[in-house]
Amino acid sequence: MITTCTTAPICLHFSLYRIVIERLSSKVSIVKRRAYSSTPCHLSHQQLGYDYFAARKNGDDCYIAAEFPSVEPDQLFIVGDNKTYGGFYNAPLGRDESYRVWFGFFVTVDGVS
Repeated sequence: MITTCTTAPICLHFSLYRIVIERLSSKVSIVKRRAYSSTPCHLSHQQLGYDYFAARKNGDDCYIAAEFPSVEPDQLFIVGDNKTYGGFYNAPLGRDESYRVWFGFFVTVDGVS
């Protein structure tokens, strides 16, 4: 767990990190990108919990590929390496497909995540 505290009255605890993969549809051009949202893939908080298999079952192009309790500055992560991280399957990526990769963290403030 990484903790960031300053002289401010709130102390942030980064409790976990996630890598989210978004497969871009063939209609989305690499040059013409849609506006970014504050959440990956414009999904609700509940949908952000989808692993690869649940996303596929629900027809979503966005899924969690990995979860880590901490991240080292020089830690290497290979997207699509067919391994499981934190209970999430990092599925191989399709050839000739375009993807957006999101790296995010969950924060605990005053005991609330």
